[in-house]
Amino acid sequence: MASNKSVTTVLLMTLTLLGNVAYRVQGATYTVEASHDRHGPDSHHRRGAVYMLNVRGMEVTKPKMMTLTASQLPGATFVEYAYFYKEGVTDPDEAAVECKVNQGHKGAADTTVVCLFPSLTKLTTAYLHLDFPKDNFSDDDLEALARAGHEAHFNLRFGDENANSSEPVASMKLSLWDTSHDVSEL
Repeated sequence: MASNKSVTTVLLMTLTLLGNVAYRVQGATYTVEASHDRHGPDSHHRRGAVYMLNVRGMEVTKPKMMTLTASQLPGATFVEYAYFYKEGVTDPDEAAVECKVNQGHKGAADTTVVCLFPSLTKLTTAYLHLDFPKDNFSDDDLEALARAGHEAHFNLRFGDENANSSEPVASMKLSLWDTSHDVSEL
């Protein structure tokens, strides 16, 4: 039978190969799995994205307060929805919790989203619905972001939203758009 250390090593290597980064902290492993929602961006957006973020805690004996921060979103990005589902709550209306949006401005501060999970034992999922409005982003602006390979950054930390000074326990980057979905002008 394989030791716990070798199983953990294989798990960490597998997650890294899948593009997810896992860290072992205080006897527990935390991961952030970021992807574009398989249904694509919301149809009423000119050019948008829906990010699905699975945040996992494995081998967690004591649930911890965690903060997930989405950053490096271009200033003036419109965040229509940003929410997550509380772990263990079966009623969707009671489980859904809004995340805090810090709206950036074009050419200045980036837009950031902060989701504060009261506790994380096994799994919670967050969704971010974004748009890059025509009033703020010309076609040239969007093409420049795409050519530069601009990415959204996701960091998971212990503690509340003031925990940004601590090292992330899990991180992930994701392209701004899923290029497998056609972009149409509305």
